[in-house]
Amino acid sequence: MLAECDDALRRERAPRFRPRGLGAEGEIGPCAHGLARDFSRDVVVIHRSPTLAMMRVVSLVPAATEIVYAIGAIDELVAVTHDDDYPPTVRVLPSVTRSTIPHGASARDIDRQVREAGSRGESTFHLDEQALRDARPDVILGQTLCAVCAVTLDQIPAHLPRVPQVVGLDASSIAGMFEDVRRIGAALGRDGDADRLIGRLESRLATIEAQVAGLPRPRVACLEWLDPLFNAGHWVPEQVRIAGGDDVLGTAGARSREIAWDDVRAARAEFVIAMPCGSPR
Repeated sequence: MLAECDDALRRERAPRFRPRGLGAEGEIGPCAHGLARDFSRDVVVIHRSPTLAMMRVVSLVPAATEIVYAIGAIDELVAVTHDDDYPPTVRVLPSVTRSTIPHGASARDIDRQVREAGSRGESTFHLDEQALRDARPDVILGQTLCAVCAVTLDQIPAHLPRVPQVVGLDASSIAGMFEDVRRIGAALGRDGDADRLIGRLESRLATIEAQVAGLPRPRVACLEWLDPLFNAGHWVPEQVRIAGGDDVLGTAGARSREIAWDDVRAARAEFVIAMPCGSPR
């Protein structure tokens, strides 16, 4: 992202979809990599000091790729995932992953395959170990939020040409996403850039919250998957609150869960937001 993961089983995005859970540009989406598209619009690219050595960075989740870009270290990326498409320049980089789910599968079929993979203790993403070795990373950026819907850190081979530093994104809240930004910044020697980025984001969120203060708060239902239905959890209820609404299906910081249409009707939502995990729009 990029995705909300149910406690018992995990759902996967359709292949080639962005694992961010982003809607329109400028939103912070419900997946583990969901934050960066928002702040990439606001980023001031800062060039690395010539006194600092360039690192070789491999990103195993698009959210990490966009964070690297947002803190001004995009030139240090040497490999990414098959899902990466932002910024556009990363599309020419070697890909070290692929999805095991066929392109064009229906939402119901994707859910079934993800459930089956979860029951076997497997991921629906394949890591190309040779491509990873060829990249010779100093730093590998991955995720620990979902055991099925993205490459997991335990898929990284034990023996690589050099011993890389491994950073796993695991946020379940907006504050947690900011902490992920700090940890990536620290790993890349970009602590100051990460702090400045977080400061800009916090300022923007505070501005939004101030603008809607005192206005009527609509009841909002957010749906992360449509067949079967799943609500949206983790930081999505926080986003709704900051934007001036009340999430009637989700709980801040909690995982998403399967629900029924009767739950949606009973929630008496004034707005229903469909935000399928990994949807490109």
